[in-house]
Amino acid sequence: MGDSGENQVQLGAINPLSGSAAFFGELATEAQSTWVENVNASGGLEVGGETREINIVEYDDESSNDQARSAAQRLATSDSVSMILSSWRSNGAIAINEIVNNNQIPTFTHGFTPQVNTDGTYMMRLTVSTVMDAYPALQFASDNDDIERIGVIAEEGDWGDDTLDLMEWWFN
Repeated sequence: MGDSGENQVQLGAINPLSGSAAFFGELATEAQSTWVENVNASGGLEVGGETREINIVEYDDESSNDQARSAAQRLATSDSVSMILSSWRSNGAIAINEIVNNNQIPTFTHGFTPQVNTDGTYMMRLTVSTVMDAYPALQFASDNDDIERIGVIAEEGDWGDDTLDLMEWWFN
């Protein structure tokens, strides 16, 4: 599942590369491409005891919900990705939520809407590393007995340090 070849892991991305949210999609594409280059240059990603290269299939949602749905459908069926790394817009995430849930594809959204986080969903919401935006995720983790561990990615510096301090305070 999600293999584009014997030694590759196929991941998807739905980013607004045109339209009103293109600035954010370009940033996402740059970050994702850099990550893939670094992981592949280091020998790949370990999956089930085997090391595999990463390949990302990216679609431009054109800042349109219809295009986001079309991209999600292609990623789920034609491209057979094992995970979708991003769906940038809140409305776009809501638009693809049914597709990723029906196809059981873990998907990350950068959208701020809580409507994508319902029981049984495969959509996970990322928050930017600000104290304010971390509260919904922390509350969800605190209220859910099934969550044993959570991970945090925070940039170095004041904002990232604030996020880590908030998490430590929240769980103590």
